[in-house]
Amino acid sequence: MGGDVSEEAALAREPQVRIKAFYLVLQNFHLAHRYWTFADDERMDFAFEDDVIIESRRGGKRMLASEFNERTLRKETAEQIASTQFGLCFVAMFDFLESLRIKPRQAPKEIADVALLIWAVRNAFSHQVGSPVWAINDDKFRRTVRIGSLEIPLGELHGEHLHPEHIGGALCVERVWNELNEGLNRMWASETK
Repeated sequence: MGGDVSEEAALAREPQVRIKAFYLVLQNFHLAHRYWTFADDERMDFAFEDDVIIESRRGGKRMLASEFNERTLRKETAEQIASTQFGLCFVAMFDFLESLRIKPRQAPKEIADVALLIWAVRNAFSHQVGSPVWAINDDKFRRTVRIGSLEIPLGELHGEHLHPEHIGGALCVERVWNELNEGLNRMWASETK
């Protein structure tokens, strides 16, 4: 057995690995959001000077510096990067729930709303990452969820393009993460009584 890790020990570590993954994605989101804000600031104007070469086993691609020197394109690209990172935060939260063996659409009452929201945002991005659409196909999940004082009418959003403003703005990621952790703590505390 020497260096082997038991399956039980590996499963116990899995949530910790998923938490680390979430914080890495969150950090990437903050960086992307900062870049988006920078690209949107009309006082800031810059030009890329060097081409970038992306290489793989199958060859390479040269990205010309001039491709990203148009202000509108930089702004749209920055917005897309921030949007993708926003979605990845919810994918990471979803993975964390799965590592705890919690199915978001069957979550305990302490985390039912936040887990359903995490699932719904992740679902929108997993089906259309470039232009996410709310897809709540099951009527029993088309309800209003509450995250703190925020109310999100999932039923009304079904079929709409997802915008961070639907759930309190781009910076709501930490609010959702904190709500999830507070709910998990309440759930675990009630299990030990």
